[in-house]
Amino acid sequence: TAGLCYQPAVALTFLGPLSAAARYADRRLSAALDDPELGVSVLGQSPLTQALNIRIWIRARMGLLSEAWADHLRATELARQRGEPENLAWALAASSEVIWLAGTEHAGTEAATEAVRVAEDTGNTFLFVYGLEALAIAYLSDGQPGAAVHAAERSLAEARRRGSPLALEADILSH
Repeated sequence: TAGLCYQPAVALTFLGPLSAAARYADRRLSAALDDPELGVSVLGQSPLTQALNIRIWIRARMGLLSEAWADHLRATELARQRGEPENLAWALAASSEVIWLAGTEHAGTEAATEAVRVAEDTGNTFLFVYGLEALAIAYLSDGQPGAAVHAAERSLAEARRRGSPLALEADILSH
């Protein structure tokens, strides 16, 4: 049943309540038993890393920024160690939102730039659009509003061109 917890956690991250999204993500993490191998044969990638990735978003939006950052660091490390590009792109992109919400200025754009590259290589539309959104946020944090507008416009255009989930459009426009 833990595998069923992922999609509700993602949906509730956009729709709320965030406390319900957090419960689903925590159930997925609990079922993973802190074992990055558990479930890989079924899903093709680590459910543990996936759950950490969604929890980054949830915790950031709940204002639990240090906890979100800890999840980001762990998810990034696991994804790199395991060679899981989709999980890596998600973790790298999520870091921009945590940095933005923390009010950190001039944090750099390296992680978001890598997220876009990795996501584009995977062919995953959602991650590519999310990576571009993360790049826009990173540019804002870095004090580059012109570059942020360009990245946000590109993200929105790609979302519409590729038929990405509409929830991402609202997210992109909110920044």
